[in-house]
Amino acid sequence: MSSELDSANRDNAFSSETLPAPEKLPELSMGQLDGSEVVARDLGFLPVPRRLRYDPERPAHYGLALNAAFCFASTFVVADLYYCQPLLIQFSQSFGVTYQEVSNIPTLVQAGYAIGLLFITPLGDLVRRRQLLLLLTFLTSSLTIGLAITKNLVAFEILSFFVGLFSVIPQILMPLAVDLAPPHRRASALSNVLAGLLLGVLIARVLAGVVAQFVTWRVVYYIAIGVQYVVLVMLYCMLPDYPAKNTGVTYFGILCSMAKFTVTEPLLVQAILITIPASACFTSWWVTLTFLLGNDPYHYST
Repeated sequence: MSSELDSANRDNAFSSETLPAPEKLPELSMGQLDGSEVVARDLGFLPVPRRLRYDPERPAHYGLALNAAFCFASTFVVADLYYCQPLLIQFSQSFGVTYQEVSNIPTLVQAGYAIGLLFITPLGDLVRRRQLLLLLTFLTSSLTIGLAITKNLVAFEILSFFVGLFSVIPQILMPLAVDLAPPHRRASALSNVLAGLLLGVLIARVLAGVVAQFVTWRVVYYIAIGVQYVVLVMLYCMLPDYPAKNTGVTYFGILCSMAKFTVTEPLLVQAILITIPASACFTSWWVTLTFLLGNDPYHYST
């Protein structure tokens, strides 16, 4: 027994003398543990406030203030899609065109919005959403300047299309709210952002109608410009950074999966069959109602 112990001790001594010392592992920087990196600048030039940078060890707190900010942003971004509807008669008078020609404006806004939902919102699963949201908000705010100052109907229609295209911010904020909120608050967080979106659909018509009753319709868009730049500053100061969720997925892979789900998921098919005609009726109702109530025998104001 003693000879076996002596032999084992000699083997251990030999191995400790001949084996090289283990190399010191490099220290992992914050955010590398889950495959993400800390981003110090948005879009390569805009510094991210330090308190908003992503830290997996100290995740962002999704409290009342951030939830209210998401709701406010959804309200006044989606409102840009609906300011035009009570103003169609004023558009026809200002541009000197027929009702049929100005009716293209809400059509193009909604067409741009639909295309944005299809082709821009999937980017929320591929890129950092803070940067995407700031870029989209800047684009919608800046394009609205053109709506306020242009005197050409074709230019107004083209700008309206692109405003609708980039106004998909609420559909990116909603899944981000779910990711940021703690599990027991995810349902309420999503509900609040969705409520903000629906409020924007309603408040846009009220605001546009009241303002255009007393001043020119262009003031409606000046107000929209100011509010959207407020949203942009608010998102920059409050929106926490969050890494891309699906780094191994391609953009076209997401589009293909969307096409697949529309024929393989019965609940999704049912939702599509309900919401498409409902939305079509909703939009057609509000657009045609403007011309009906603004002319004989009603002559209602905006």
